Amino acid sequence: MAVPPLTYAFQPKEKIKEGFLRILGEIAQQGEDLAEFSSGPMEEPIHDGRLMIKRLRGLLWFARPSLSGEVIAQTKTALRDAAGLLGGHRDLAVAQATLKKLRKNASTSAERKALAETSQQLSKDPEATEMTEDKLRLSLKKAMDIVCRSVLALKQNVAHRNSWASPSRRLAKARQAQIKAGKKARRSGDDTDFHTWRKRAKLLFYQMELTQSVGGKKLIRAMKKVEELQARLGEYHDDVMVEGRLAKAGAPSHSAKRILKSLDREKTDLRRKATKIARRIKVKL
Repeated sequence: MAVPPLTYAFQPKEKIKEGFLRILGEIAQQGEDLAEFSSGPMEEPIHDGRLMIKRLRGLLWFARPSLSGEVIAQTKTALRDAAGLLGGHRDLAVAQATLKKLRKNASTSAERKALAETSQQLSKDPEATEMTEDKLRLSLKKAMDIVCRSVLALKQNVAHRNSWASPSRRLAKARQAQIKAGKKARRSGDDTDFHTWRKRAKLLFYQMELTQSVGGKKLIRAMKKVEELQARLGEYHDDVMVEGRLAKAGAPSHSAKRILKSLDREKTDLRRKATKIARRIKVKL
């Protein structure tokens, strides 16, 4: 894991309010730059745009004790809209990548054939054929415009706020939320609970990013474990999403059954890996 940039972390002698406003400014600047992206492949800028939305969500969660419920609700709705503009491209790309990975690891020619057929069907999905570079660029611009407006609204709202939660307390709360979600997911085995666990792990990671400047090497090591946990839970979510895509694409029943068995085996393995990683995460600030 590359250590996240200190730009998005509170600095050792920086007041919380000052740091919050500075990080908001950094997010807005990158959002403006991405909104002006005018040429070249869209995969990387869309990834960066999604990352900005996640960072802003993490910052919003940190500041929740200092903000009104109305501001929190309005910003969450705006960020949900922004993420939705970029989600379709990512979902289709992930579905194809997951099928490709399964095809590479398939044990029989019949299974490989079934995966190839389904991959071909997904490539003909109307949603996929409509995703031209120009449309993706426009979606990125709209999403980043929403991010920049959200940042401006937050800046205006916190201008008169002087009471801020301790970073260590917010980090501890995020850690407890991740532990609770993980226990529930492992107990139930439900895909929805695993998705919630993934979101709580992501939240924990961004709280750790905010505090990495004062957390030392132990926190950086813990961040690596949390990122690894996110990756495994992300793969699990991708498999669940492919299951949904299979139903939507109307894959031939014999193909679908073979692929679903492969996905089920992989999900079982990912559950085991996520559990092992989660037990090794130690967070203290």
